[in-house]
Amino acid sequence: MHGCFHLPLILFATTYDTEVARWLAAPVVVALITAGGVFYAWVWDRSKSVWPVAIAHNTVNTVFDLGAAAVAATGGVNIAYIAGETGFATLGVVVVTAVVLLRYARVWHSSEPQIGRRPVPVAAA
Repeated sequence: MHGCFHLPLILFATTYDTEVARWLAAPVVVALITAGGVFYAWVWDRSKSVWPVAIAHNTVNTVFDLGAAAVAATGGVNIAYIAGETGFATLGVVVVTAVVLLRYARVWHSSEPQIGRRPVPVAAA
């Protein structure tokens, strides 16, 4: 859902206006954002709050903006296919991170359902 939410911005707006053709940028960015959603889910599970997730999302966006500005100053048009939100290297790093979290994070290996589960306070004896 997180990746598809961004799809209209990728296809119709200039938010993701890169040198990469939109027909290629759209699936790469949606895959990148979807894999990044695994990290955001992990952050939410660890904190049980949306605020650390919002801060992480803003940090990722800032890093992409700063990184894209630095790379654009030194690279050519083809760098958009490697780095940034439409880059295959970026996609690879994010997908590997998502796979590691899915494989090793405790939250996805618990036998109890995690959705909506809150810690129950223990009454003092």
